[in-house]
Amino acid sequence: MTQNERLDFLINHLISEDNRYSNIVIPKDSEEKFNLFRSLVNVREPKQISNEFIKLQDDYLQERLTEINITDAYDLQAISNKLYLWQGDITTLKCGAIVNAANSAMLGCFVPCHKCIDNAIHTFSGVQLRLECNRIMKLQGHKGTDRCCEDNKKHTTCLVITFFIRSVLLYTDILPMNTANFLAKLLPFLS
Repeated sequence: MTQNERLDFLINHLISEDNRYSNIVIPKDSEEKFNLFRSLVNVREPKQISNEFIKLQDDYLQERLTEINITDAYDLQAISNKLYLWQGDITTLKCGAIVNAANSAMLGCFVPCHKCIDNAIHTFSGVQLRLECNRIMKLQGHKGTDRCCEDNKKHTTCLVITFFIRSVLLYTDILPMNTANFLAKLLPFLS
């Protein structure tokens, strides 16, 4: 199956899940088509989906990874014993874990094609990440979006990382600081 055929299957499956999407016309342009797929993934509630969908989605996303430049964390230069700074698309960083500040629902961004990190992580991890986040939150007894929780580790399938660590910060913990202050506060935890 070609990438285009996979994408058509994925979009049609996502459209078929919700009657509100029955009038959506699938674009011919590959980037517009991908943006439609991404939008449908972004707005999808955490719910079960067929193994066939997961397999084709994972094949599609893995193939997309071969088309982009991946940065291996082991190739980066450390600025101190255990601290590396890197700027780029977090979904293209091959590393042991990434940390993402999240909302307390831990379900990611539901805004179609929003340019936030949360949205990108959920798009390129696949629909199973939101489902797994939801499962963990329910196991921990969280029911709504108004509660904070502790860090969670989730296995990802389509990113080039092993774990995705999502952390919720209380707003009172977020203080404006410059990079030097941030690093000074972070370094004691890395040694």
